[in-house]
Amino acid sequence: MIINLKKEKCIGKVESVDTATVVVHIIDAQLLSNVQVNHLVVIRSSKVGQYLIGMVNKIVRKYNPTDSLMEDADLEEMSSYDLVKISLVGTFIDKLGSKENIFKRTLQSVAEIEAECFTMSSETLSGFMSVISQSSSMMDNPLKIGKYVLNDTAEAYLDGNKFFQRHAVITGSTGSGKSFTVATVIEQIEKLKSANAILFDIHGEYSTIVGEGIRHYKIAGPGNIISDDIMFLPYWLLTYDEMLSLLLDRSDNNAPNQAMMFSKYVIELKSKYLETEGKKQMQDLFTIDSPIPYNINELVEKLRAKDTEMVSGANNRTKQGDFYGKLSRFVQRLENKISDKRLNFMFSNKEDLMKYDYMEKLCEMLLASASNAGGGKNNRLFGSSIGCFAINCFVNCKSDFFYSAMDRYRKNSSNSFIL
Repeated sequence: MIINLKKEKCIGKVESVDTATVVVHIIDAQLLSNVQVNHLVVIRSSKVGQYLIGMVNKIVRKYNPTDSLMEDADLEEMSSYDLVKISLVGTFIDKLGSKENIFKRTLQSVAEIEAECFTMSSETLSGFMSVISQSSSMMDNPLKIGKYVLNDTAEAYLDGNKFFQRHAVITGSTGSGKSFTVATVIEQIEKLKSANAILFDIHGEYSTIVGEGIRHYKIAGPGNIISDDIMFLPYWLLTYDEMLSLLLDRSDNNAPNQAMMFSKYVIELKSKYLETEGKKQMQDLFTIDSPIPYNINELVEKLRAKDTEMVSGANNRTKQGDFYGKLSRFVQRLENKISDKRLNFMFSNKEDLMKYDYMEKLCEMLLASASNAGGGKNNRLFGSSIGCFAINCFVNCKSDFFYSAMDRYRKNSSNSFIL
């Protein structure tokens, strides 16, 4: 038996109950030395063999209001009483069927008024934390992330299935261990049989993480060439909306004209590429969002020509075209992006990046397991030698691409993916 109330110190009795929150009246002020915020306590349950486990979140000392009305009342002479606010976190059960020492994160009963509250001795705390640790380690995919602050002999686990099936955030003040926790989780994922994780290492904090299932990539910087550990994301993989979010100034009066001509010429250039590559069967099926290469320098030339186009007018004279001067700012922004060396990962003109099957290779590099010729075993970490600018663009522009790529690969793989 892990919890034996005969061996524990009773600090007080329940004074009020509000579902999962109880207030305990301390019977002796000297017992407060045994109670601290975030400490675990045990409350006697109405059911035999069960104990309510709570965590102290507030300790209050109050003075008798009648004493304060007395003349010449001295604070030290005024009577006081102590209250402890406790949040119930679960129920400990001595035996359930053939199983012993079980902790459930639900309340099997409600605390009663006048129920006794006990502190946990070091021996009891160690036993209780070991129960939690042991039950956690029996999960299908346990991720060991460290030890409990309350008892450093008990190991703490996360349920990998539950953790990665929903959104999660790790918060804390500077130096509290957020990065260390992420690194620990990544190292634990690497040990799982079937899992993929993609980590964008904006500040280069995880460069020291190594392992059989860990693969590091660097977002291409100025002058980088295609290699196994350098990541490029060609502009033609971006959707129509993503390209416009990168290039178009919505406050520009000519924004609708710029977007329309961009759409027109991108479709023309993608169709031209398919025809050149002998993929005419795709010409009736593709859309502007289809990941088909096109020459962005040709796009610039077409837009510039339209921006300066002169057309025939009356009396054999020429006049400015409908889009004359309306595309100038758009062309300038596009040229600035192309010439920005920080965006080499996106606008590099390397021939291999303009091949039709490049997206397939990129998906394999990012998502396929080692058995399917992917980069490394499971996990990919992205860093950059040019600061967080490139990675921010990389992430912001193509989150949809990663998710669509993952959906595509899920159909042909038993692996799961974590972004």
